[in-house]
Amino acid sequence: MAPVSAAAATPQIMSDLSYIVMRLGEYYGHEEVRAWLYARHPQLEGARAIDLIHDERTEEVIAILDRLDADAYL
Repeated sequence: MAPVSAAAATPQIMSDLSYIVMRLGEYYGHEEVRAWLYARHPQLEGARAIDLIHDERTEEVIAILDRLDADAYL
């Protein structure tokens, strides 16, 4: 399969980011959502959620949100 160009990947990244922001908005205010996206997370091995979304690794971020939904977030 041919690599996806940056221009082609951008709509997917924006869609993923929008979805993550919507999910986080169920728990946090605007500033806290922003802080959550840009903070380094132990559950992401020190990575920032915003970087994983940009690198098309959104599933890892969604897994944290799923744990939060299940009240299993530590």
